[in-house]
Amino acid sequence: NMTGMDRANFVGHHHGHVALLRGLLDYAIATNDAGIMEFVRNGYEFARNRQIPRIGLFGEGCSTADMIACAVRLCDANVGDYWEDVDQYTRNQLVEYQLTDADLLRKVAEGSASHEVDKPQQTIGQAVADLPIFDAHMHYKEPAWQSFPVKTVIEQMDRSGVAMALVSSSPDDGTIMLWEYAPKRIVPELRPYHGQAGSSNWTKVPGMSAYLEKRLATYPHRDIGEFHIHSLDPSDRDFLKQVARLAAERQILLHLHSDAKPVQLFYALEPDLTMIWAPAGMSEPPEVIGPLLERYPKLYADTSHREYEILGDGDIEPRWRDLIMRYPDRFMVGSDTWVNSQWESYEALIKMNRRWLSQFPREVAEKIAYRNAEALFGKKVSMQLIGKK
Repeated sequence: NMTGMDRANFVGHHHGHVALLRGLLDYAIATNDAGIMEFVRNGYEFARNRQIPRIGLFGEGCSTADMIACAVRLCDANVGDYWEDVDQYTRNQLVEYQLTDADLLRKVAEGSASHEVDKPQQTIGQAVADLPIFDAHMHYKEPAWQSFPVKTVIEQMDRSGVAMALVSSSPDDGTIMLWEYAPKRIVPELRPYHGQAGSSNWTKVPGMSAYLEKRLATYPHRDIGEFHIHSLDPSDRDFLKQVARLAAERQILLHLHSDAKPVQLFYALEPDLTMIWAPAGMSEPPEVIGPLLERYPKLYADTSHREYEILGDGDIEPRWRDLIMRYPDRFMVGSDTWVNSQWESYEALIKMNRRWLSQFPREVAEKIAYRNAEALFGKKVSMQLIGKK
């Protein structure tokens, strides 16, 4: 039962679906069908991230064998490098499946040194209130300028413990206004939207490349974005390649609002890009986000608009917990103040982010709150910035 047919996502019997993927891969290798090979790779990574790959636990022994066989064939076909997966599955599960003598296992256990089971890591809890926040997805669009002057924006950040923010605006003038008022608190990024250029047509507006190059030459933008790719249009490929190359040449980031496919396209166009994926995969589930974070080590994500899903009914949703714990170095929080109502609820949004961060160990919470941004932008983020410009 395929739930994401273009990416080989599935629900149901793990062994049955992975066995099907193995058959498809054999066919793809025999016919040299790159499209089916990529389909199988997506399916393999989805299957891997649904279970506990570190110990090769996929529900039953035959599934472990299927995953090993599929990983080996993917490597043989040069579709991916999964030898570490093979090693993990074999060492931590397949070998153990060969042990069938219960008496021998008891003797080994009795002769082994005693040890204590590691205790679960303590969560940061209420101490999360003391952490500075780096808001990795802030907008200061023209409709906000009168209702929320620059002084008011910084005061809201102060009250929320937001020490610094990555800001893009429609038009870019809003970002520059904030940056000029509080240069120690604002990291500017260049949003393409201006004049008649908006989220649905910016890739087709004449003169866009020249606009981006001029603004980047004039102001200290650290990023191109946040911009939307609602759907992939083949006619945009050459222009998007120019954007990717511009970011790579200037050693700045891209901040992309899209589903999974544009992320894959940008890395195909420029493999060494560093990107922030907003809002943490858009509507993609953790089962899709995880494999892309695995495949692209310079892909990050801001969690704007996903905080409700992450927090669940009050406790961290299990799939999100597993994803964040596996990639704690790749997430940052964000408010996405795209309309004035987001500014009106800004302090509540930051409190909600602190609420879900409070349920993670201190080290993880600190990384997501501000340390990942420090590493990404080379900035020192601390509570000492509160009240300053």
